Amino acid sequence: MTAKNVRQDLHRLATSYRAAILKVQPSHLPVTMQSFPNGACGDACLLLAKFLEQHGHCGFDYMLGLRDGCSHAWIQREGLIIDITADQFDDVTEPVIVSDSSPWHDSFEPEDLHSADFMIYDEHTRMTLAGAYSIVCKQLPEELRPSRP
Repeated sequence: MTAKNVRQDLHRLATSYRAAILKVQPSHLPVTMQSFPNGACGDACLLLAKFLEQHGHCGFDYMLGLRDGCSHAWIQREGLIIDITADQFDDVTEPVIVSDSSPWHDSFEPEDLHSADFMIYDEHTRMTLAGAYSIVCKQLPEELRPSRP
């Protein structure tokens, strides 16, 4: 797959996953995601990374940036940024960002914290996010649902 085709596939998958999150009744999601996209960036990007991995797109890092006293999280691989919650900020209108460069993300002081994998967290977090992942995946079109959520 060419780099352009990879970006297109990632954008399609990220857009579908965001739409699936929005279909879930908020009370069925962890408290951190109930006002999606507002305040949901950390957990949402971990769930998205799992979904992308199950579609053959592995190796994303969990990025956390600080700007003007606000934090924001997204996933990134070799400079490719994927963000499904940036539109919680007033200066972003795109609901899904898949880009090799993003002046908006560059405005944050980023820190590459770890692999974008919720399985590296404590048991409570793993169970909470695994449950949310399963609920969201049920909202995906049949052809995009992972065989093992």
